[in-house]
Amino acid sequence: MVRIFISLGVRARPQEVREFLESSPYVFALEKDMFITRAGAFTGRLFSIKPTSKEIDRKIVIIGDRCVPFLNREIAPCGISFFCNGKRLQLKTAEFDSQTVLRFHSLFGEEYAPQYIAADPANGGIDFASIEMEMPQKLRVTGFDISPLLEQSGFEKGDRLVCCVTDWDRCCVNVMVQHEDSPFSDDGASDDRIKWYADLEKFLLESFDRHGPLDSMESQLEAVFFEHTDELCVLNCGSITEYIERHAKNVAVEYFGVETRLWRKGEDVPAVGPWNKGDFSDSQKFQSHRNSFWSTPDFIFDQYILDMFFRREKDCSLIIPRMYPSDKYLNEGYREELLLLLESRSAILAEEYNWFADRTAGELRQKALELYTRVSELVFKIDSFVTGLEKFPQQELVILSQLYSHVTHLLQVIADNPDIENDVEDYLLSVDGMNWNFEEVRGVLEEAVERSQHDGFKVIKGVK
Repeated sequence: MVRIFISLGVRARPQEVREFLESSPYVFALEKDMFITRAGAFTGRLFSIKPTSKEIDRKIVIIGDRCVPFLNREIAPCGISFFCNGKRLQLKTAEFDSQTVLRFHSLFGEEYAPQYIAADPANGGIDFASIEMEMPQKLRVTGFDISPLLEQSGFEKGDRLVCCVTDWDRCCVNVMVQHEDSPFSDDGASDDRIKWYADLEKFLLESFDRHGPLDSMESQLEAVFFEHTDELCVLNCGSITEYIERHAKNVAVEYFGVETRLWRKGEDVPAVGPWNKGDFSDSQKFQSHRNSFWSTPDFIFDQYILDMFFRREKDCSLIIPRMYPSDKYLNEGYREELLLLLESRSAILAEEYNWFADRTAGELRQKALELYTRVSELVFKIDSFVTGLEKFPQQELVILSQLYSHVTHLLQVIADNPDIENDVEDYLLSVDGMNWNFEEVRGVLEEAVERSQHDGFKVIKGVK
């Protein structure tokens, strides 16, 4: 990897390369500085799709989340190509009731499913923002045409498709018809599938204990299927959708703050547990979801500077109280260092700043930064003054962590997207929603911080 970086003109030390690989969403860590890409891990692996009667009647299979977690999560479902006997199965669209469409996007998370549906070209004429992301009763959705399978392979209701990833980079999947088990058959396929569902549940429960809730349901499933490929990627496998809907006994989709995760049925998904305590401090896991006041990313500094330009100001010292409203957290040395950084970055950014071109994005940036400041300050208070995070209000802690991640990501989008004004209205609605969520948890968490600080002091009487 060091040699590859050098060939690209980037000089990186082995430790930097290791950190890059460990944080990459496209790589699994093995042992002794060995890594494998997701392409290497999932190419050639088997999984299955059980089409519904409605799909077969319309001669289409909705793509949705059916290929989770085996393909590149950055590729939209309509970008996946399906083949049978070397021939590509053409994409087609069909109309279904909205609940059916949502069902086959649920593994992306309840909170993200509407975004995937809205991004489907089949729904290009629907402005979801104008209807506040509410689903119409009927939706069109992209899938692949199964007419050749019906005509050439005798595909019928009750049959399933066994799928194999043939090209991870190009998102190519080969499908093979697997006919429904005959009651007179003794090939053991049904028994194998029942065992498959039991194994998947066991592996998920083990994953919850070892890894805790990962950053999405897809990530949780990626870890499980990577670690247990030999047991799960087999010819007589079931499908994840069937497992969740019909066979799961102790696992369900549960709320995790403002998001959803696979977790133990009927239990709240905690922010802190055995998976993130170990040899770490109580707040180590929480720290991983935020940056402290002392390690703000460069693009955040730049956004505060651009906000200063948007306000028609030139004095960088005015930025500091907007970033850090509580002066008690700043020592004089850091303040001077920060001011020098802001002034040097300001001189560079001022050369290309255009207030007239920034009027639309400027309002969004300002609202996002105001929320970022409030969220960051509360995160800092918790991280600096609290011990025993497992005793903290867990769902509120999770929501705060998610808000920090979401608003930071939004500021990154603003920084990287020169055409942000095309989506400003949608993002402003998102900021309003995040502000509402923050107000919902702020009071509870601030009370918990005060209680934690109070409990940290004990008065000993009778000692002279």
